[in-house]
Amino acid sequence: MGGVLGREARNGDARPAGTWTGWRGLASPGGPGTPPPRFPRHRQQLGSPLSPPASPALAETTDVALPSDPQRPQAARPPLPGRLGAGFQVGDWRASKEESQHTQSLILQAQSEPADMLRLLLDNPSCCNHVNVCTVLHRCARLAGTPRLTPAIEATITQSLLPVVAEVLPACKGRQLCNLAWSLVRLGMPDEALFDATIDRLQERQGGLLEACNAGELAMVLWAIASAGLTFQHASFFERAAGSLAELAVGLRPREIGLITWAYATWLGNDLKLNGQQQRGMGAGGLGGWESCDAVEGEAGAGWAAGLPGPSGRKWLVAPMVSLLEATLQVEADLQAKDIAMIAWAFGKIAALDWNAMGPHVDMLCAVLASAALRHIRDFSAQDLAELSVGVVAMQYDNANLMQLVAYQAARKLRSFSHRELSNIIWAYGKVFRRPRKFVLAAAAEARLRLPHFTPTELANVAWALTVLEVYDVGLFREVFARAAADEGLRLLQEGDLNQLYQVYCLLRLQAPEAVTGVGRGLLVAMEEAWAISKDREKRTTKRQAAVAKVLESLHIRHRVEAENDIDILLPEHGVALEVDGPAHFLRNTGHPMGHTIMKRRLLELMGYNVISVPHFEFDRIPYWSSMELKRYLQRKCQTEEVLYYNDLDSSTHKPYPPRGKKTRFD
Repeated sequence: MGGVLGREARNGDARPAGTWTGWRGLASPGGPGTPPPRFPRHRQQLGSPLSPPASPALAETTDVALPSDPQRPQAARPPLPGRLGAGFQVGDWRASKEESQHTQSLILQAQSEPADMLRLLLDNPSCCNHVNVCTVLHRCARLAGTPRLTPAIEATITQSLLPVVAEVLPACKGRQLCNLAWSLVRLGMPDEALFDATIDRLQERQGGLLEACNAGELAMVLWAIASAGLTFQHASFFERAAGSLAELAVGLRPREIGLITWAYATWLGNDLKLNGQQQRGMGAGGLGGWESCDAVEGEAGAGWAAGLPGPSGRKWLVAPMVSLLEATLQVEADLQAKDIAMIAWAFGKIAALDWNAMGPHVDMLCAVLASAALRHIRDFSAQDLAELSVGVVAMQYDNANLMQLVAYQAARKLRSFSHRELSNIIWAYGKVFRRPRKFVLAAAAEARLRLPHFTPTELANVAWALTVLEVYDVGLFREVFARAAADEGLRLLQEGDLNQLYQVYCLLRLQAPEAVTGVGRGLLVAMEEAWAISKDREKRTTKRQAAVAKVLESLHIRHRVEAENDIDILLPEHGVALEVDGPAHFLRNTGHPMGHTIMKRRLLELMGYNVISVPHFEFDRIPYWSSMELKRYLQRKCQTEEVLYYNDLDSSTHKPYPPRGKKTRFD
């Protein structure tokens, strides 16, 4: 079905959805944890979660027990080499196992001093092999973002160490390759070609290196690829890695589940962008970097809600998602606050982008996450609360106790929320149409103080959610539209943001006109043009809509499908807007309509229509071959009093109850 009101909200700096972009981004580069120190501008970050993911626990790069050695480097430290002077000699980086073990013990003793580690390696190439090279790079990467990794040392790594890494790459095993990929991302991707070669080497079928990785190593490399920004060259890696998950999922730890799920969620969003496909986002405007236009439901055109996408072209994605989901159920007792938030955000983003990949157990997953969250609710940080609420809502799940406790904790920690996180959690409550009064009013007041710091997408998310929740703060809405109308705001607003603001404008114009009296002509024209463009796109009527229209035709009721004002089926002679609402309009576990659906109905009623909903869980229960029951159902829905004759013996009548002019049957 089509739509005006309710574009879905989504990931700032990596990590989602999350980048959901920093998880702690369902949007900047990375996933939950500490983001890489920097990313080169030329590698575009197509998608990342709500916050940058924490670095996974890394396996050691050596497979042998290392003897202790009291020897330490000399106190006098000559300057580090800026580059290798004479190139590689025969025998360099090919030390025997015994020599490598001795060097490795010295490297591990000096692991807190990157200058010492680099000197040990670069000054003694004949005593080192690929294990030592990978260990030094990995240990330096773990110090990224700390004062110990100075610009001079970073230059030495780029100019001297990375050429050595490229030299020893063919000798590296799966464990070392995973560590290399992770280390390069942590260091800010100083050599993209080396990163690409590492991933290519890892997925070479001949060596079976990818299949030899354990769960922690697989989580590490998937996180690295997703954080670095996906390219077509690496698109097949996730499909190949999916084959290993079925076996590894049994022993996965909660943090590994979160990292792998986050990586797949980020990959899916990036892959859709690379292929130019429209995304069904977790929030209007794209939550924290999750850019999404009005989403589609089934085969319907752009509309009010993020609908369920059609059949996925990634059928292979179902098996790994089911494996991860089942693994989550198995470790329920071990889930901690950050694990719960990360997993909820990642599965929420996957559900928002491609529901068909979620498998049959999504309701059970939501129930498990909600139960675990209730046990640890006091341990959730502001970022965790935002990610949890966004992820759960994106999976169209509602738990009254959970949302109430999240609201209580969020109200106490509002000052700790980042601008993106505040926008996200307000959007989540608007989407699920939950209105805990204390939290909603406090969040609106906090949002008003932060308006100068919100991005255009965050402004649109906040305005849309507060309109759904009927928090009509006139001053707040005036400032939102004023900032959107500024030259810089208009330049940054995307089509989805303009559509969302237009929905807010249309409703406020009828319900709180004083809030939109100052909307500038330039912004209004931009919103109307963006809305017209989205409505001019070709719409395909869903099978459910076509079935309802066919029954109306048999009842001889005049109607128009896909009518003006985004009405699914209009009965012009009766002033009835018949909304054929599919699964995307309701919470899965309660059947209550979601915020975007409520907003659309409210606006149509203010415009003078009698809005009648035909929910999928009612209409679909009637057998398609039972034309009599279908007619009776719509006869009662449309309140038509015309007698229906099926044959000489069978007819159907309906009269509104109570009768017109009476309040009870006794009047």
